[in-house]
Amino acid sequence: NNTYYLGKQLAKAMQMALVANVLNCTSCGVWSSSIVNMIEGLIDTVFSSGPDPNINPFLYERRYGGIVSYNGWNLPGCPWKLGPTPNGFLADFGNGIYSDHHFHYGYWVYSAAIIATLDPDWLAPGSQKLESILDLVRDYANPASTDSFFSQFRHKDWWVWHSYAHGLVATGVGQGQESSSEAINAYYAMYLLGLAVKDQHLIDVGSVLLSMEIYATKTFYHVIPDQNVLYPPSFEQFTIVGQRLAGISAYITYFGSNSSFIHGIQYIPITAVSLWYLDPVWLKYELPVFKASNFSTWQTYPYLCFCVAGEAIIESKQDAFVDALMLESFWMDQGMSKSWLYFWIMAQPQLN
Repeated sequence: NNTYYLGKQLAKAMQMALVANVLNCTSCGVWSSSIVNMIEGLIDTVFSSGPDPNINPFLYERRYGGIVSYNGWNLPGCPWKLGPTPNGFLADFGNGIYSDHHFHYGYWVYSAAIIATLDPDWLAPGSQKLESILDLVRDYANPASTDSFFSQFRHKDWWVWHSYAHGLVATGVGQGQESSSEAINAYYAMYLLGLAVKDQHLIDVGSVLLSMEIYATKTFYHVIPDQNVLYPPSFEQFTIVGQRLAGISAYITYFGSNSSFIHGIQYIPITAVSLWYLDPVWLKYELPVFKASNFSTWQTYPYLCFCVAGEAIIESKQDAFVDALMLESFWMDQGMSKSWLYFWIMAQPQLN
């Protein structure tokens, strides 16, 4: 019932439904339909449930104007609630104080976009279900200054072009963002939803936000040694920024300093748009550093699949497929299935 992890699992399930639909065999069609029906029911439950910590439904929060999770809002420690738990705001990774909303809701919107592609009637124009999904988009990327219910472009910094994720958290170095790729996914999801429901305004705004985020990611997060003009030469060995804050860029994550975390968090999730920012020129420097990470613990295993995804872009996809076959299912990131990784590898052009 964590809004982030559930969103990742929804997206994983819908990617499997998409693969089954593309394979276009009779049994695959049945499998695809069963996944779609299951996920439709789950999303409907979350949106229609009353306050229940086991379901953790979405709520509209009036003070700052946005959608928050019940558990994120209800736990003591939120700025507008009193209680003995000073770190209570970390429920759902700070969802109750607007941290990481574009990360979380991007997965939900992405999943809804795939459902709407496979089952157009589910998000019929004017339906309450469509309005509920659009509320998630309005929460993190509302384009209208006249919308009194949601903040405008909640996470986007229009000066540096990338987003910030901290929400209502004061830091000594300003706002910050860790996963550039999950920010990209949020705006990609917005664009995909526009395509699925034939909403040209949603397509247009999503395209602008997506393009900006990709450009800023390549500029500020990806470090190419012979093109670097932003960071000291000593930083070039890392090839990537783990945290980008208003006052500092650092090779670290909030959840650990293992290099597999730092690199892997900038790949998550793997979708069609990943090809737009996992640039082969950068990967030539980046992938060897990522591969040299210590993958010896259960916390680091899930990032191996992203090494393999990178291999498929710039190395032999046959070798990448062999490496993928060697991965155990329980080693996979929660948002990645082996089916999707195989599909990703086979979809790459043959380079070697």
